[in-house]
Order: sequence, then structure tokens, then C-alpha cells
Amino acid sequence: MPRLIIFWAADSTSCYGDSYNDGSAEILATSIQNGPYQFSMDGGPLQYSGNFYNLSAGAHTITAVSFNGCISQIPVLVAEPLPIVVDVNPDTVFISLGEGEQVQVSQQNAASPNYLWTPALGPSCIDCPNRMLPPMKAVTM
Repeated sequence: MPRLIIFWAADSTSCYGDSYNDGSAEILATSIQNGPYQFSMDGGPLQYSGNFYNLSAGAHTITAVSFNGCISQIPVLVAEPLPIVVDVNPDTVFISLGEGEQVQVSQQNAASPNYLWTPALGPSCIDCPNRMLPPMKAVTM
């Protein structure tokens, strides 16, 4: 009797966190004699395709069912990227009218970060990691 060999691959979610369900998994059963195979993800309905989409990060179970009704369960792990950590220094700034303060941002786990400072005050770059901040409003006494 030929042995069932199963290959699988999974793609991670696009971002860190529970609200991202865009991971995917693909499974392929190689024993032709017992095919066609049907597959289900986490106890869901059976399907002939071994492709599963809209998966959350974490452990999942794919069930493979042969033409003869033989069942194999395959653990699959959908990874997620590391969380992006951002530090802004200094975290509190007091600025007098006519002055400015340099604020620096450092980040971890983002390959090509995009920066967008709001509100976009003054001539300083709004998409740079470091920004010169002017006062938000003038107070007359």
C-alpha cells in the first residue's frame, strides 16, 4: 500500500495582531492511488482544493480525507511578523512661542517604515523620522 506523503506551506499574516486574517496555507497530498483527496481547515467543510486563505496567525489543523475515507490530520502554523515598536524622544515637549524642539523617532521590526506626522505644522519634513516641532498655538497674556 503506498504511503501518503503530505507537503504543506503557510504564508504569514501581513501585520502583527489579532485583527489580521490574511495568512494562507497550501497542502498537497502525493498518493495518487487514494485520491482524490479532500481537505478541511480547523474542522470546516471539506473541499478538493488544498488552498486556504484568510487565516489568522497561530496553530491550525488541516484534515486530509482520502477517497477511501482515511483521515490524516496535519498541524500547520501561520506565522505573524514581529510587532513594530516605536519610541519617540522626548515623549513630552514644552515649546515657547518662537522656539522649536527636535523630536526623534526610533523603531524596531519595520524594514521600510513610513512616517507621517500630524498635524503637519511648519516647514519641517512630515514623513521623516526626526521632526522639528513648532508650538501648536500662540497664547497672548
